Amino acid sequence: MTTTTTSLTTWRAVFAAAAVWTTLGAVPGLLDPGRMLALFHGVEPESPLVLLMYRGSAGQTFLFAIGYLLAALAPRRHAAIVALGGMGKVFYSVRLLMELAQGHGGSLALIAVVGDLIFVTLFAVFFATSGVLHGFLRDPAPATEGA
Repeated sequence: MTTTTTSLTTWRAVFAAAAVWTTLGAVPGLLDPGRMLALFHGVEPESPLVLLMYRGSAGQTFLFAIGYLLAALAPRRHAAIVALGGMGKVFYSVRLLMELAQGHGGSLALIAVVGDLIFVTLFAVFFATSGVLHGFLRDPAPATEGA
């Protein structure tokens, strides 16, 4: 097995694990948003609209779980999904850390932060070692006539 094949196999496993991790955070929020709001953020919903918004957020998170599954199938092709999902994990982790620092945050907050930041670190290693970042930074192809 070549280094490239081993590396590809490793990244596929990382992105499949990210899909599972993200699904574990998203699906409960879709099914029982009130309970998950309390477990992650330490607050009870103030209104039905808050529950609707939290469920919507869980739905968007679930879409990223599907995106990580796509990345597991073709890591280099779906690197943009990984980059966007990684940024989302950073922003959510910062938000939860701020809540915890203010004495808020639920019992799952720190678990979510640690798990998400582990994946962010792995995603950063992927971008640093895969050469994908070079493709993001390259100038776009010149426009063709009539485009």
